[in-house]
Amino acid sequence: MYDRILFFSQKGLFSMRFPILLAAATLPLCAFALKSYPMPNANNDLIGRVQYVHPEQGDHIYQITRRYNVGFYEMIEANPDMNRHSKLSTDETLKIPTQYVLPNVPRKGIVINLPELRLYYFNEAKHVVQTAPIAIGRFNWKTPEMTTRVIRKQKDPVWVVPKSIKEESARKGIHLPDVMPAGPENPLGEYMLRLGNWSYLIHGTNAPNSIGKRASSGCMRMFPESIEALFQAVPIDTQVQIINQPIKVGWENGELYMEAHEPLHEAAMSRHEEYDYAQGVIREMTQDHPMNVNWRKVDDVIEASSGIPTLISQGKASGPTPDLERDSSLLHGEIEYTVPNDYE
Repeated sequence: MYDRILFFSQKGLFSMRFPILLAAATLPLCAFALKSYPMPNANNDLIGRVQYVHPEQGDHIYQITRRYNVGFYEMIEANPDMNRHSKLSTDETLKIPTQYVLPNVPRKGIVINLPELRLYYFNEAKHVVQTAPIAIGRFNWKTPEMTTRVIRKQKDPVWVVPKSIKEESARKGIHLPDVMPAGPENPLGEYMLRLGNWSYLIHGTNAPNSIGKRASSGCMRMFPESIEALFQAVPIDTQVQIINQPIKVGWENGELYMEAHEPLHEAAMSRHEEYDYAQGVIREMTQDHPMNVNWRKVDDVIEASSGIPTLISQGKASGPTPDLERDSSLLHGEIEYTVPNDYE
C-alpha cells in the first residue's frame, strides 16, 4: 500500500510515494480524537504544524474534517476556494490548518475560543495541550463568554428538552418529547460535561457534520470520538474559560506570529477596527520584549483571516529567549505528513 506524502521547502511543494504500513493504515478513528502536543515553555506559544494533503477518491469536505480533526469553517478559512458542496478532486492540494497560536489566557483547564470554534485542554497531568474542533451556538442562540467549571460528567445522558427548543422545533413542524432517552437519536451523543451555570454543556452529537459551525442552541458539540477522549481526561472541577479572541499573537523561538479568524457575526468589526484590535494585542505581547513588526504583513493576515499562524516580526530584537531544544521544523511547516489513504 502506498500513499503520497507532501513536503514543503523553500522551492515549494513536492511529493513522493512511500509504503504505508498496514497497521498504520487501519488506525481506529479514536486515535485522532484529541490532537496532543507537548506543552510549550513559557516563552513559546505555537503548537502543531500545517499539513498539505491530496483528498482521497470520493472525499467530501466532511471526510477531510473528520480525518484530520479540524472544523468545517477552519477548512474553509484555510482553503477559501475549496469545493464545500460536492466531491473533491484527488489532484488538488489542501491546506490542513493544524498549527495554532495558543489563546492568550492562563494555560489552565479547558479553553474554548469562540471565533476559532476550537477547544483546548491544558492537561497538566500529562504536560500536553490537547485540542479539537467544536460547534457553538447559532447567532440567535449564542454561546456566552464565561469562566466556569465542570460540575458533572455523564455517560449516555438523557436530554430534558428545554421549552424554548421545543417551541422553536414546533414552529418547524418537529415535535420533540419532554425527555429524550439515551441512544442514537439523542443530540447530546454518548458523553456530556455540564458546566457550572447548569444551562450549558460540552457534549457529543448525532450530527457530526455540524462540527466546526455555528449550529447549536448554545452548547458546545464535539465529534463523538473527541468528547469521549475529553470525558476520560477531564476531572470534575476543571476550570473552563470561554473566550472571544479572533486574533491571537504569540512567540516562537524569539519571533512573533499572528493567527486571525473572522470575528463572530454579533461582534463584527470594520477593517480599521480589526487593525486597531490587532495592534492592541501585539503591543500587549511585546511590551516586555520589544520587536520590529511588519505592519503590512499584519494587515495581510487580517485580510486573509486564514487561521494559519504567520510570522509578523522582522529581524531580531529582544523577544523571549529561544528554546534551543525545540525542533522548529515540526512547527513551521517545513516537513509535512498525511494520514494513511484508507483511513475512515
